[in-house]
Amino acid sequence: LPRFGELPLSLRICTQASVYFATSYIDICRRLKYPSPSLTLREFSVEFLIATVQTAALFPMVAVAAATVMIAVVLLFDILRIPTNTPWLNATVYYSIMYLPWSLVYWLSKRACLSPSRSSHTNPIDKMLRFIARA
Repeated sequence: LPRFGELPLSLRICTQASVYFATSYIDICRRLKYPSPSLTLREFSVEFLIATVQTAALFPMVAVAAATVMIAVVLLFDILRIPTNTPWLNATVYYSIMYLPWSLVYWLSKRACLSPSRSSHTNPIDKMLRFIARA
């Protein structure tokens, strides 16, 4: 069997996205006392899609903000003469810039699913996405 890193990029992206979606759904259902009859997979999918669309424009800005914070950390380490060419720091910088924007999707979808007035969204984009999702 090939290692995960040797698989085609499209397959790795689909696998990672599926695992991210599933763990987000399980976590939110757990907060709602899993299994929750009040949150179906379809409802969660709509909220997840809405959160993804809402944050799509913010992804580059959040990545730049994370990179700026990481540059400040590296500069602080340089001032304190702490070695900056270490695997743990490289991994921290990489994962914060690559995956921090996706945490926005999780938090927004979680906030929408856990809000008591889940069905009362008045944003026109939300209404349009809900209409498309029902089709």
